[in-house]
Amino acid sequence: MCQKQTNDIFSSDSVLLSDFKAWHAVFNCWYLSLSDEESENWDNRCEWAGIKIGWDNWPPPSPFKEEIMRSWERIFDLEHLKKHLEWLDGGAIPACIENMYMDEVVTVTYFKAR
Repeated sequence: MCQKQTNDIFSSDSVLLSDFKAWHAVFNCWYLSLSDEESENWDNRCEWAGIKIGWDNWPPPSPFKEEIMRSWERIFDLEHLKKHLEWLDGGAIPACIENMYMDEVVTVTYFKAR
């Protein structure tokens, strides 16, 4: 939960939520499929077209590149992703805020990553 100094929570209009585990598709240049069937169909299409998808072969030719990038938009549709927890396994929900001003900061907690 993000809190301003006035104890108001940031409005949902100013916070971008996404699915942490789903970001792995972007990081690895994969198509973000939501089921075994969808994944198998995608893999079969790529194999049939002779296209190897992944970081080493980015960008793939059209229309594969555009389809991959459209699949990444699912990262931000948390309601839709909830329906596929057996595939994505749920996970942390990062929240990104475009602007936060010093007068809104109540406290700062320092930590060292492991």
